[in-house]
Amino acid sequence: SSSAPARLRHGRGLKIADHYRVDPVGGELLPGVPVHNDDWARDTHDFFNLIVLVPVVVLNAINWNWDMIFHLSSTSKHTLIDAWTGEHFHLFWDITLLYFIVDLIWVLLVPHCVKSPSTIIQHHIATICYIFVPFVFKESQWVMGACMSVEVNTWFLIARRVFNKQGFPPWQIELPPFISLRIKLIS
Repeated sequence: SSSAPARLRHGRGLKIADHYRVDPVGGELLPGVPVHNDDWARDTHDFFNLIVLVPVVVLNAINWNWDMIFHLSSTSKHTLIDAWTGEHFHLFWDITLLYFIVDLIWVLLVPHCVKSPSTIIQHHIATICYIFVPFVFKESQWVMGACMSVEVNTWFLIARRVFNKQGFPPWQIELPPFISLRIKLIS
């Protein structure tokens, strides 16, 4: 049932076992990370996303006035809309459109590179359609920036899967500093 704890839920619910080791009998979390089988198609697609989502996220970020965002409050005369500068909108739009088209083609050609190809395909088609709205109606460009901020989360989810697959325990202190910090930030 949907009221069961997440670790015991079956079907379409949260699957903790995708990210953590779980005792198959008792359902308790175990130390360490799960062992994943090699999947060249999925791994390649993950690395593509880890690389290509960086410019999408960065271009989105540089279109915002962060000082204004950090000082927004209920008493502020400014709104989130005012924080959108749009100085690099066309480059942001071009790179975002290119990313979604390339990724859509990739998933169409190699559907086993993702867990739910039909969901990804539908999402990419809808996104490609909706990003034409801010392209045509300049006053709605800030909405694209706000919506595309979810790609930061997408990057972290993919990064967690990639690093978990490498078998790095997320909180092991003895790891080299760069790897340890990287793992701690995304686990």
